[in-house]
Amino acid sequence: MALNIFSQHSIKTKITASSLVIFVISIWSLAFYTSRMLREDMERMLSEKQFSVASFMAATVNDELDERLRLLEEISKQITPALLRNPGKRKGDNKPPAGHRPDGTFNAGRQGTASGSRV
Repeated sequence: MALNIFSQHSIKTKITASSLVIFVISIWSLAFYTSRMLREDMERMLSEKQFSVASFMAATVNDELDERLRLLEEISKQITPALLRNPGKRKGDNKPPAGHRPDGTFNAGRQGTASGSRV
């Protein structure tokens, strides 16, 4: 029955309809290809952005850890055997090194019990 519809029309109509079908299919395939390429490009860019943010955060954490280790080494240089034997003797003389930020630390004795805290 579909062949009867096309057989009744002129050659101009057949060529026009065929051209229209080819044009619509071409536009649809181009849109499909473009959306696929755009999706891949967006995934790649998002991946790069996530890697950049993760690298920045890791560097920030690493810098903070380095700073805290440096401060810990400075404080540990001030500890003497006499201070370990009598921890309460020079409590008031201990000054934090430059750059020290009090943020929830505590002092522990030899047995690991907290002797003072600063929050």
